[in-house]
Amino acid sequence: MRRYNFDFQEAMNGLQAVETYKRAGGQFDYVLMDLTMPVMDGMAATREIRRHEQREGLPPTVVIALTGLASAAARVDALSSGINFFLTKPVKFQALHQMLKGAAAGGAMGPLQPPSSLSPPPPSSPPSAPPPPAQPQKRASDQGIGD
Repeated sequence: MRRYNFDFQEAMNGLQAVETYKRAGGQFDYVLMDLTMPVMDGMAATREIRRHEQREGLPPTVVIALTGLASAAARVDALSSGINFFLTKPVKFQALHQMLKGAAAGGAMGPLQPPSSLSPPPPSSPPSAPPPPAQPQKRASDQGIGD
């Protein structure tokens, strides 16, 4: 974030992220939320941010999950908690930078679509049948050669 001169505030855990967000009065263009944090995980923190926005009549801030969890279930859980975008680690910072730059220029990400590299992956096809087992190679001594 420093590399691209973005202003940001950092939280060490989910509870601190929620408190920082509340103190700022919802004045963030977006929140980068790690899903696995101490004290309060990213999904619980996002749900609390969404409750705060509703109570205070604030427009929803875009929340982008950054996580090593790549399963479809993790993605569904994250999106159902109020997270807008789901990025698996390692994050391609150039693509993230482009998304954030576009959001900053527009002031909000409502109509903005994530770059294709940040879009959810297409549903996976059912696994194909495993390849047939490899045939063992016969050594020359197994074939009676060289005796």
